[in-house]
Amino acid sequence: LVYFLWKYGFYKFMKSFCLSNILFWFSFLPFFKEGNLIAFPYTTYYKSILLGQDLSYTTNSAFNFWAVVTGFNNVNETTNFLFNLSYQQIGIVITAGFLSYLIYVLFKKGFKLRYVLYAFTLSVFSSFLFLTKMHERYSMLILPFILLLGIIEKKNLKFFIILSIVSFLNLYHSWPVPKIEFLLAFLSNSYVVSTLSILNILIFLKLFLDFKNEKK
Repeated sequence: LVYFLWKYGFYKFMKSFCLSNILFWFSFLPFFKEGNLIAFPYTTYYKSILLGQDLSYTTNSAFNFWAVVTGFNNVNETTNFLFNLSYQQIGIVITAGFLSYLIYVLFKKGFKLRYVLYAFTLSVFSSFLFLTKMHERYSMLILPFILLLGIIEKKNLKFFIILSIVSFLNLYHSWPVPKIEFLLAFLSNSYVVSTLSILNILIFLKLFLDFKNEKK
């Protein structure tokens, strides 16, 4: 959003916003039966999709920060964690802090391709690591951006390879097909889960520090 506003301006942003809302609204029309026709797409999306996720745990099998803190013990995200704040609230604060800093650095250094790809990678990565209710499959959202970053900066290709492997193992942990018993037992070990989760966190911190310390 910030990048779009910076590159194209407010007028084109509003045109795109209105057009996308029109397309969104029309895509729901075939499913309308009763109720408020105007609000139907938005209320349906909010109630059936955003509120329809019934797994409200700190982590839903994702190898992330909360897998290290709580493990896969089905701890509810609304449980108090620190300073009378819930796990969910702590996750939002941490993620918002990273996102705010990324935007600050972009404006400070300029919207060059390298910095934008770093920001895209780190924004998705921080959300996966620190927001609650993350599923294992969301780790795949990091890969397109880290791949593009690795193409323009070869030193980051190794992180793409490592994250691809960890993402695959995370997916296999929850969806073991074909089922290989010794591999599933290995990935189900709490120490292995914590180790792979910490590896994700360390790669994120390395990319974050590279982005932070890179000179204009």
